[in-house]
Amino acid sequence: MEKIGKYLLKEYIASGGMAEIYKGSLEGPHGFVKEVVIKAIHPHLLKDERYIKLFLREAKLWAKLNHSSIVQVYEFFEEKNRYYLVMEYVRGTDLLNVIKRSQSKGRPIGIPRTIKIFEYVLSALGYAHNFRDDSENIYGIVHRDISPQNILISVNGDVKITDFGIAKASLSTGLTTQGAIIGKIDYMSPEQALGKDVDLRTDIFSTGVVLWETLTGNKLFDGKNDIELLENVRRCEIIGPSSINPEIDERLERIIMKALSYDPEFRYKSAVEFSNELKSYVKDYPHGVEEENIGDFMKELFPEYVKDYTHRTEVLEEESEDKRSAKNKKMVIVPVILLLAVISVLAVLLYPRSYEEKGFSNDTVWYDITAVDRVFASGDSAGADISEEDVMGIEPAVTDAEKEPVHEESARDKKALKNPVLKQPDEAASKTAEIRKGRLSLNAIPWADVYIGKKKIGTTPVFDYELKSGSVEVTFRNEDLNVVRKKILVIEPGKETKYTEDLTK
Repeated sequence: MEKIGKYLLKEYIASGGMAEIYKGSLEGPHGFVKEVVIKAIHPHLLKDERYIKLFLREAKLWAKLNHSSIVQVYEFFEEKNRYYLVMEYVRGTDLLNVIKRSQSKGRPIGIPRTIKIFEYVLSALGYAHNFRDDSENIYGIVHRDISPQNILISVNGDVKITDFGIAKASLSTGLTTQGAIIGKIDYMSPEQALGKDVDLRTDIFSTGVVLWETLTGNKLFDGKNDIELLENVRRCEIIGPSSINPEIDERLERIIMKALSYDPEFRYKSAVEFSNELKSYVKDYPHGVEEENIGDFMKELFPEYVKDYTHRTEVLEEESEDKRSAKNKKMVIVPVILLLAVISVLAVLLYPRSYEEKGFSNDTVWYDITAVDRVFASGDSAGADISEEDVMGIEPAVTDAEKEPVHEESARDKKALKNPVLKQPDEAASKTAEIRKGRLSLNAIPWADVYIGKKKIGTTPVFDYELKSGSVEVTFRNEDLNVVRKKILVIEPGKETKYTEDLTK
């Protein structure tokens, strides 16, 4: 498991145009574990000063924001000439997955719950749009990339927006060229798709697009390719959502369509105004309180997250309890073992002749210790000979001479039953087993699905994959580039083999 700074990289999550996303953890004493998300700029972009400035700008801008519905930034650092942004880990998934899972399970999100989700989204956007610095100067942060993928929902019902990579602030230095189109095309406002200058009303439009999609389960804008999709967004021909979802009444449709106005002047003037319209509507909408509950709905849709969380919580809670229990057991067991050891030594030192006189061989050493305890517990005075009746319950170990002429394994089994002894691990065999294996760490530019033979082992980067030493065929597959590369790598026993494949060459 690779360590970056003070964090352990545990799992690859995704890769974007500028950075890779990992799940990591910060671990401390007494079972302390804090899960985080680590965003790392792509290694092949480190030579481009423009991308480095964008990444630094995102870190500085995002770190200023402190709102319950905005993913928090914990730390930004540089290590080995690569930049890392450490953020809050939301145990759950994004809104796009929620929409897909609700459709596959035939369990609609519903109007009240959907509006509740967007109240959180608009609250976060309102905070960003009106953010002030320490001198009370308004930054006017415009997200410019609101989409279902950037709205995260936890299993407890928390809703948070993320990814301020292309956010625009009025007081920041522009790093994008005038007329450049950045963001996800299918969630852009018409003015953003045309490369025009944008303000907070572009976020209002994008939020309206996501709200339309959540309530209908369909994409608002689509196309055979990006060029056709871009043209559809620019034309902004929108059908009423009630034509797809008949539960949407005329009042709610008017609210949604106002947010989706082609001309920014006819949209809501702020996120707060948009949110207030939705709150007023749902207040009059006939429904029960449970229909607004996001947490229970998420647990119903994604039980795997609940099980994982419960298991991890129990492990952390039991860890300290186990240590206390082990300590208490040790306090009891150690004196008992010492007492039994003293009794055994006394039995040998004080009564050596008795063993020989009763016909026991000097080679007969191991006895049922509980039987010895019974003899000494009988009250006989120290130094008295042990009678024949006393040793009736003491069964001697099987010696080589006494073995029955049976199969060797059967004889060993019988001896083990009569004289259970903890077998020490064979160090030589253990080392031999370890040395036959090696570890493989792989990466690809920009990314690739990795196969060992026909088995897929993950998507790059892959860390510390354990396998037998020797030659192995590794296949790198990137469907976006339509590239498949095969490499023969040699895995050295007891060592880590590292390899990076550049699929752009």
